[in-house]
Amino acid sequence: MALPIEDIDDPELKEARRRLGRLPSLRFVRAAREKLDQAIGDLVVMRQVASEAAVGATVVIEEALRHLERLEAKQKSHRFDAPADELIARTFDELPVHLVAAFTGERHRGFTLDQTHRWEDWSQPEHPVGLVGFGSDGYQLRWGSFDFSAERSLMFSSLPLVGGDCPWVIESDGKTDEQAHELLRALALRIACMLPQQSRFTFLDPLHFGQTFPLQRYLPTVRETGADFAQELQLIQADIRRILRDVVAFHGSFEALPAEQQAAERYEFIFAADFPRAKAYDRRVCDMLFDIGRAGPKAGRYLILHYNQEHELPHGADFDQLGEYWGIDLTKEGRTPDGPPPPEIQQRLLERIRGAVPARRSADVADLLPPHEEWWQTSAARRIEATLDGRPDGLEVVFGQREDGTELVHAVLAAAAGSGKSNLLHALLLGLATRYPPEELWLYLMDLKQGVELQPYGTLPHAAVVAYNTAPALARAVLSELRHEMERRYTELFRPAGVQKLEDYRNAGEPHGPAPRVLLVIDEYQALFQGADPEVVSDDLRELSTQGRAAGIHMLLGSQTFRAVGMQGSEQIFNNINVRMAMRMPAAAVQSLTEFDREGKELIRALDGTGQVVVNTGAGRDGANRRGQVVLVPAEARTEVLDDLTALAQRWPDEPRARWPRTQVFDGSRAPSLAEHALARAARAAGTPLDAQALERWARTPKPGGGLGRSDWRAGDGPLPLLLGREYAVHGEAACMLRRVPNQNLLVVSASSAARVGMLGGLVASVNALAPEGLRAVRVLDLSREPGIASALEQGDARFTIVTDPGHAAALLAAAPPAEPELLVLIEPDRAPDLMRPSDPLARSPGPEALERRLREGPLAGRFTVLVLTGGSAL
Repeated sequence: MALPIEDIDDPELKEARRRLGRLPSLRFVRAAREKLDQAIGDLVVMRQVASEAAVGATVVIEEALRHLERLEAKQKSHRFDAPADELIARTFDELPVHLVAAFTGERHRGFTLDQTHRWEDWSQPEHPVGLVGFGSDGYQLRWGSFDFSAERSLMFSSLPLVGGDCPWVIESDGKTDEQAHELLRALALRIACMLPQQSRFTFLDPLHFGQTFPLQRYLPTVRETGADFAQELQLIQADIRRILRDVVAFHGSFEALPAEQQAAERYEFIFAADFPRAKAYDRRVCDMLFDIGRAGPKAGRYLILHYNQEHELPHGADFDQLGEYWGIDLTKEGRTPDGPPPPEIQQRLLERIRGAVPARRSADVADLLPPHEEWWQTSAARRIEATLDGRPDGLEVVFGQREDGTELVHAVLAAAAGSGKSNLLHALLLGLATRYPPEELWLYLMDLKQGVELQPYGTLPHAAVVAYNTAPALARAVLSELRHEMERRYTELFRPAGVQKLEDYRNAGEPHGPAPRVLLVIDEYQALFQGADPEVVSDDLRELSTQGRAAGIHMLLGSQTFRAVGMQGSEQIFNNINVRMAMRMPAAAVQSLTEFDREGKELIRALDGTGQVVVNTGAGRDGANRRGQVVLVPAEARTEVLDDLTALAQRWPDEPRARWPRTQVFDGSRAPSLAEHALARAARAAGTPLDAQALERWARTPKPGGGLGRSDWRAGDGPLPLLLGREYAVHGEAACMLRRVPNQNLLVVSASSAARVGMLGGLVASVNALAPEGLRAVRVLDLSREPGIASALEQGDARFTIVTDPGHAAALLAAAPPAEPELLVLIEPDRAPDLMRPSDPLARSPGPEALERRLREGPLAGRFTVLVLTGGSAL
């Protein structure tokens, strides 16, 4: 039966029924009218059922309240029940102290539990811990004592925070403002204990100028705020956009990120007190706070807003902009918020928080490397790349052409001491060395500070040069050599092959010789300009930076600052360094940076942990920044990887091995080893001392091949090569070439005993490497009385005759010389009286005259002389 229109109380239904009643009585109209009448009837029935259910619910609620009163009375009757006390205490002991225990004491339904000792014993948890929120993955955070209105009858009041997807709003009025302030302080301390070294704080306290949060100066990481809140909140907004875009991406939320990415970015908690009471909370700041509160949780940024209900929001602002939030209304009865502990407990906790270490990373060295079966299986024709954080979508360093076609040519790394720069270099080098075989990638590794971080790479087959503790002159020589190599590739390799860049030359089959990709790493590169012509060094850097891309030669320059004092044309150089990396730096240095735009500088300013880095692949422009945590590379893990590479090198085929670099190790803290003596090494390779023909072949061999590179070698001059050390160059010996022409003698003047011993050791090794026809005899007058020199001379072969008596000096010179060619070595001859000129200028002395005659006439007959003196006065 149809319901009369006057009995329908819903205006829209009444209007629809009236319109249907006016239409002609057609079949489809009648059907529509019947359906509407049926729906109206069903609605009336449902309302009746709902009314009856409400009455029943009221009865149930009243019964529940009576049951609650009986339960409370029963608990109070057990106030002095020891088993009950023990049960509650044991329950508390099983909960995380920084989340649920009171700071000073706990009262729960008549039971008093003193928890002070637990806070005094607090230590850093291994992982963030807490109670899982109801129906969510968020961690519960305690905010007060027992709450009668809580969804669950816990012994404390809590709400989800981390992972809870919502901000917090603490509502108060004029009477409860101070309670709200104390709760803010307590929450900040609890959060710092829950996430030590993983949390960052921003405190807005416009009414009390920071006094509401006295603990902020003791927390590890606090964002500095000035009078203009909008400026800082704008940076937080930009940070949220960056994290959601570049970091969270497909992970969905900040909590889903790997532990090392969370540690690199940190959680941030924004506390805003006395909102909107202070004038600083204008409409713009209000909108920014609401935006941060709404969007921030997905990026690990949580707003905790203290809202005074007695003050109106700025004109046009609405709490609906904030979206959903967890509310704590202190104006209602039964809400007892927590307060901070006494100052002495706060100080102890803050000291421990400052000393806490970052959370353990889930990534390790193995994540930096490809699977073991894929080692040395990647081509470097197009690019070289390695990860820094072990994540497929994380931080990486690329040199060459990326998938999108952009070119990343050179890189620069700036980091303060202790920020993890050396560890980053280890992660990069191990990643590259395991991906690319030595015939694809050559490394030039130079540390110009007093350190030995690069020493282990002396066994790396990719290494053409490994230098540490060495003079900047060597690094300058390396720059010059790489510049010549770049020019050689263009003129001798690419141009004859009709190509213009390395990738095309490699694709053509390298018709004119191998061309591996080259990476030059110079740590503390500013030392290049010490004691050198800055124009020459700057010119080499400029040429490599502008033309190295197509030649496949890349640079990674490391220092404590980006630019070096003395660098000329730095803008032109840095315009070609589009990979810029920064680790922790002093605030003043960050402020003056010109290598990064605003977003990058803010990210660098926020770096406060070892191993955190900002990588920019757009020449410092905003939008191209990635922030992350470099995987820790322990020394033992590095050694293990290098040992595995050494074993792999021994199994590698001979054909590609022929294209590997000859590793040159330079240790500025010690003299070159005789095992590296080029002439001795050539004799060992030949299996016998070198005759004239073998000596000429070796001498004409280019320096990179282990020879002298002397294309002007003339066997008719009877040259005698004496190698006394190593040049300040990638390849090359400190060689003295004595020939049968006038004045071909050698004078060694050095006050250093070690230097004299080293040069004489090189002389002995040179003689031992020559066949007898190259040098018949060596006579030595050693008056030094130095055991080191005597020991070096004892290594000589049967051709050596050693005299140590100064009284035999004149006889040694007057004796008939042995068969030519012959070498006479006089060590500190000024100790021999017979060789001293007489004080009377008219007197004649046979010793000095014989020495003078030998020096003048000897070389033409193949009789060469070496004088070793301690100083110019002796000469």
